[in-house]
Amino acid sequence: MLSCHSPTNRVSKAVGVLLLDNLLDTSELGILLLTGYGSERRVAFANSHFCMLFGLDNTAIQDLEVARLCELCRPALAPSFTPGEMEEGMVAGGPEHVCEFGMGNHGHLFLRQISKAATNPGGEAAGRLLLYRDITLDRRAEEQLAHRQKMESVGTLAGGIAHDFNNILTAVFGYTDALLNDFADNPDATEKLGQIQHSAHRAAELTANLLAFSRKNPHLPQPVDLSHLADSTANMLMFTLPPGIRLEIGAMDPLPMVQADPGQIQQVLTQIIINAREAIIEEGNIRVSTRLGVDSQASKDAPGLRYAVVDIEDTGVGIPPDSVSRIFEPFYTTKGPDKGVGLGLSMVYGVVKQHRGFIEVESAPNAGSRFSVYLPVMNPQPAREITTPPPAPDALKSACVLVVEDEGDIRELAAAALGGMCREVFTAGDGIEALKIFRTHSAEIDLVLLDLTMPGMGGADCYREMCEIRPDVRVMVCSGYAEEMGASDILARGAIGFVSKPYTIETLIRRVAESFVAESKP
Repeated sequence: MLSCHSPTNRVSKAVGVLLLDNLLDTSELGILLLTGYGSERRVAFANSHFCMLFGLDNTAIQDLEVARLCELCRPALAPSFTPGEMEEGMVAGGPEHVCEFGMGNHGHLFLRQISKAATNPGGEAAGRLLLYRDITLDRRAEEQLAHRQKMESVGTLAGGIAHDFNNILTAVFGYTDALLNDFADNPDATEKLGQIQHSAHRAAELTANLLAFSRKNPHLPQPVDLSHLADSTANMLMFTLPPGIRLEIGAMDPLPMVQADPGQIQQVLTQIIINAREAIIEEGNIRVSTRLGVDSQASKDAPGLRYAVVDIEDTGVGIPPDSVSRIFEPFYTTKGPDKGVGLGLSMVYGVVKQHRGFIEVESAPNAGSRFSVYLPVMNPQPAREITTPPPAPDALKSACVLVVEDEGDIRELAAAALGGMCREVFTAGDGIEALKIFRTHSAEIDLVLLDLTMPGMGGADCYREMCEIRPDVRVMVCSGYAEEMGASDILARGAIGFVSKPYTIETLIRRVAESFVAESKP
């Protein structure tokens, strides 16, 4: 048996101390041990990671008192943080103290300082043990979640506003059409009504942009006129800019169509314009234009594809050369810590890549920036003859239609428009009332014009109940939201068509007539 003073035991202790020192010094945690009491505490041990985090020399801080240590740590902290909380943890008297602070010497690094009471073998307080853990990824995950939740809230709000506004515009279109018919022989009146109608169409384009922005579907590609989309996006954002910033719409060249999700591309353009706005101090210009381009990186043996290009230029502060290559990285931002989380341009990059496009950036400090979004154009398709089904007056004259709409003015307009062509029109202000009418007259109702968004029982539940009463019920869905944002499920279950608000009387009558023509075909 070895005694406690044997050479072998002394060697084992020395090896243990060496291993412990090596373990502490190579730890991924910053470790600081202070001895003494309160503000009189001094540095007893600091590992290499702690010194690296704060840019300190290990030998220079040994036996240093707390106040002086915090002064040396101050330059490493982000400008918005002071060493006050850090020092509080060092002089704390409780069992544990936790605080978080940002670092300025390592980019946007965040540390959590955990301060615990250190005791001697007798259990008496002997100082503080402080551990410093990098929580940057945790912070970024929290910021990313908050950003997503904010964008979802903004999208939901935008979609709700657009839906309600589309209901209002439907009434404007309907009554304007009615007045145009009443005053057909009065040129002065028809000219003024035409101006109202033109303004209503412009408002409808704005609500369509809002709906596209709020769209939650992952990817809905379709042929898109990029010049028209860029023009409408710029017009939508023009009135959101501060007075000193001017948004100019440059050349909008006629371009071949691109296969794209209009909502996602609009978000891309919106984000770049917002970035341009934030790069301008007080006064400046933003210019949006389109052109046809080619891939400048293509080799001679592989000629470049043709691209529809949107150029967004600003007269802002510009981007430093060493940052241009990093601006599309997630969480990278040249803004202050309270002005952005660095996710906007990474979203832009991801969407453009998903569309098989790319982005070119030209910028220099104090010389502004230009972002060019390249999207490949579609191959030309042979022209197809578009035929509009002729109206079916005989089918409509004998038809019975149920109009289900919670907005009274729209309900009256639809009933009046269809009443002049159909045998009978029933109206209901919500799903419950619609079901009562349908149960009584299900055998004679030939078509239900059903609004999706109603208080109480909505359109989806109402449709399901109607199908149980009469499985072959013919329903045309109506909504102020885009078709794929609410009607796709009902259409998949058998609804015969969709009418998007705002609609004109002419559009409503044509869609209803077309549904009877389609039904009559063998």
